[in-house]
Amino acid sequence: MLLGLFAAGCRTEKSPPSVEWLSPTSSPQWAPDVNVPLRFVLMDPAPERGTTASASWRVEVGPTGGGLWWTASGDASAAPSTGSPAHIDTIDLQWTVPFPPASATGPIDLLLTAIITDGEGGRGADFTSASVAVPPLESAGLWHVDPDAALPIRFFPTAPLATNQALPSPCSAVRDLVHLDGRDRIVLGCATSLEALDTHPADDGSAPVWTIPAPLSAQTGGLRFLRRTPTEWTTSAWAMAGWPDRVQWVDGDGQIQKSWVLESGETLIDAGVIDGRMILLARTATNELRLIRCNLDNGARIASITWTPEAPGSTGPTGDAWLLNVDGEAAGLEQDGTWRRWFIEPDGNTGLSTSESAGSGEVIAAGILDDGTSWVAREETRLLRNPILSIGDPALRIEENRADGIFWVLRTDQDQGLLSWERVDAWSGVSVPSVTPAPPSTPVPASVAHNRPGPP
Repeated sequence: MLLGLFAAGCRTEKSPPSVEWLSPTSSPQWAPDVNVPLRFVLMDPAPERGTTASASWRVEVGPTGGGLWWTASGDASAAPSTGSPAHIDTIDLQWTVPFPPASATGPIDLLLTAIITDGEGGRGADFTSASVAVPPLESAGLWHVDPDAALPIRFFPTAPLATNQALPSPCSAVRDLVHLDGRDRIVLGCATSLEALDTHPADDGSAPVWTIPAPLSAQTGGLRFLRRTPTEWTTSAWAMAGWPDRVQWVDGDGQIQKSWVLESGETLIDAGVIDGRMILLARTATNELRLIRCNLDNGARIASITWTPEAPGSTGPTGDAWLLNVDGEAAGLEQDGTWRRWFIEPDGNTGLSTSESAGSGEVIAAGILDDGTSWVAREETRLLRNPILSIGDPALRIEENRADGIFWVLRTDQDQGLLSWERVDAWSGVSVPSVTPAPPSTPVPASVAHNRPGPP
């Protein structure tokens, strides 16, 4: 009994702590990529009896609809003493406002929470609000490669204040390139590496911002493709690189964020996100074609389906094939225009259905645009919309100007000879008269520059 009374007599008794926001307090709207000051004051009352430890604090910032964008934490500078005034600290922080998620179409309301926890577990909290502006989507112009120029990385401006630019290339042959929207940065796909360049370098721009070598197992075949990661699956502009044995998602700072690795005996042809899954189109060691469905989050392989190509131009180890998104399902396209569509019925039954893409003649090129729309170039180029839209002579490449609803189309004639750039209205397929870059002597990679990722 005496021991219990002694313990009760030493118990700390104190009022709970409190915290108050000093800045922001008027719901400001912040632009992305700016540093904003955050300030709050915390008060930890002195114990009426006993002793206590220093309080701790935590700040959380995230959208009002849920989620956490940023957090910071720390401890009060001292603990209050019995018989003394309450301990008061003013905390100053700085937060860099991130770019909004790529799918954002308007200001994003934020909730800022400051929490204090005293030595006994008592808590206090205060809340304030702000928002992040989503700038209107704009396009500055087209980055492209001129293999015959001394400075082969070229920029063709279309915005009123944009100017021509030319940068050296860190590799002898650029196989592909991607502009990282909102970052003033381009990623070049060299045969055995990815190289990032600042589009407004402080010096001559010859030194890459970062370099990612090809996976050792992929050095032999070299880069297969480089394109934007679909923006609905990321919060910023990332690049998707295809190597012979894997697909990688790379962020603007050169960090590999996700990867999907093929099995031994499979060689990557193409890849893309279809119906919320990463789909890989591969060639097997026995020269069959295979569609592979993978988990988008953890890279796990879910299922695959294999067939023997019949089009003469798609057989053998160097045969051509393309991945398409046909009404939300993956399809492998052969060079004669036949596609094998991988269907999955509600009861789980799965298989391949065979159809032919619109048009005649062999397939010259095909692909999937940023918005998920597929296109096929035969004697004409057609977008697989409903209804199907023809956009003229065969295209070797199509790049989207999302801000203005324009396609940049690199065309070839019926004999796959002369090349030319053309701007086409994305909705009607009608040519838009305008000045374009000089016709290249060979097919070249290109990418439209936008001020941010995401939709208008």
